[in-house]
Amino acid sequence: MKYSNDELLAMYRTMVTGRLFDLELDRQNNQGHLQGMFHFSINQEAIGTAVAHALKDDEPFMPSHRCRPLHLYRLDLRKFLAEQVGLKSGYSKGTSSDFHLCLPEIGFVPNPSILGAGAPIACGYAFALKRKSPGKAMIQLMGDGTFNQGVVHEALNWAAVQKLPLVFLVENNGWAMNTDPSYYRANDNIADRARACGLDAVSVDGNDLMAMREVTDAALDRARKHSMPSLIEACTYRVKGHFNGDTGWYRDPKYHEEMMERYSDPIPRYEKILVENHVALQEELDAMKKQIKKEIRKIANEVYEESLDPANKVDIEEMLRPETMWAMPMEGLR
Repeated sequence: MKYSNDELLAMYRTMVTGRLFDLELDRQNNQGHLQGMFHFSINQEAIGTAVAHALKDDEPFMPSHRCRPLHLYRLDLRKFLAEQVGLKSGYSKGTSSDFHLCLPEIGFVPNPSILGAGAPIACGYAFALKRKSPGKAMIQLMGDGTFNQGVVHEALNWAAVQKLPLVFLVENNGWAMNTDPSYYRANDNIADRARACGLDAVSVDGNDLMAMREVTDAALDRARKHSMPSLIEACTYRVKGHFNGDTGWYRDPKYHEEMMERYSDPIPRYEKILVENHVALQEELDAMKKQIKKEIRKIANEVYEESLDPANKVDIEEMLRPETMWAMPMEGLR
C-alpha cells in the first residue's frame, strides 16, 4: 500500500479516538454530567482524520465545528474537553468551546461563528504563506450549508485569481442545521460550483478514509508545489442532530436509512482494509479501541469531578466585561 503500516494504524487511532470521544461526551451529557453545546462528528471521522495526517506539522488549518479527529490530533484531549465544558483549565479558560479556539502556535486558525466568514480569512492566511513561507499550504473546512454563503464564493474566486496555496474542504453531510439542501441550492454538486470559480475540484466519498487521504494529499501537494487552490467535496452523512440537543425530528426515516446505507460507518470499512491487507488483526484493532475508550472515560470522569467545583468554571462576569467584549450583550444578558 501507499502508506506504511505505522501510518495506517496511526490514522486508525486518530479516527477511533474522534469517535470514542464524541460517544463518551454524549454519554456524560445524557447523564447530566458534562454540560455544553456539542457538535458531534459521528460517521464523519474519516474526513478530519485524512486532513490531520495529510497536513505537515507546521502548516495552518481552520477546522469546522464538526471535525473531532483533527481537533484531537493537534490538541491535548483533556484540555480540549475542559474547554468544551467551560472549565478554566481549558485552552481558553473555558470561553471558546470547539468553535472559537485560536492557537497560532500549532497552526490552529479560528473559524468565526458567522458561518462563511472563515473563507476570506483563510485566503488571508494563505496569501501570507505564499509571500513569507513558500512551499507551505493551508486547509479550511466548512459544511455544505456554509458553502452556500455568498462570501465563500468571493473567497473561491479570489483564491483562484491570486493562485493561493489553499485547499477548501466542504463536509457535505446533507444538512444545514435542520434544512434539507433542496431548499437552498439548485445545483447539488458543490465541486461543479467551485470549478465555475476557476478551482480544481473533486467530489469524494467522505466515509472512505483511503480515498479521502489520497485526494487531500494531492490537493495539498498542488498547493505546496504550484501555489494553486482547490476544493474537495467530501460527501458524507450526519447521523446525529446538528448539536447534542437536536433530536432530528425533521428527518424522514426512509431517507435516513438510505443515506446510512450510502455512507456507511467509516470505521468498520477501514478496519476491513487493514485486516485484508495484513496490517493488523481484528483482535488487535478491538484491543486498541478498548484501550482508547478506557483512557477517554478516565479523562472524562476527571473533568466531571473538576466541574463540580464552581470555582473551576468559566467566569461569566469576566467574559462580559466591556473591555473583553467585541460587541455589547443585549439588555438582560448581564
